[in-house]
Amino acid sequence: LIADIGEYLGCGAYVTALRRTCVAGLPEQMTSLSRLQAIADARENKDDYTELDKLLLPLELAVQALPMLTLPQFMAEPLTHGVRQGPDFSAAHFSREVKEGEPIQVRAQDGRFLGVAVLQQGLLVPKRMMSA
Repeated sequence: LIADIGEYLGCGAYVTALRRTCVAGLPEQMTSLSRLQAIADARENKDDYTELDKLLLPLELAVQALPMLTLPQFMAEPLTHGVRQGPDFSAAHFSREVKEGEPIQVRAQDGRFLGVAVLQQGLLVPKRMMSA
């Protein structure tokens, strides 16, 4: 990106430092890999993931910035099995206007997160769906 900006300006450009302050709305206060490794190494019972599990963030945080589509059961069920849906979305509810190819968080009417899909040529195409 920096090289592209420099090229556009006609002067060249490069990065000397890069600091991540957030990713897709997630806070900077993440746990480092070295800390995770230290916690894993300190476990007496190597099958006990309790301390590591406490550090997991809810899945909803990872997709909170994406537009949301709520589907009725008759559309949600086939989608979770990889079946494209559409083009009639009159029974579905979008949280905002969605562009073609834009990732969408898909939820069931009861609020369950079903996965991520995109609109392609008027069809809802599943990309990453949760298993039941």
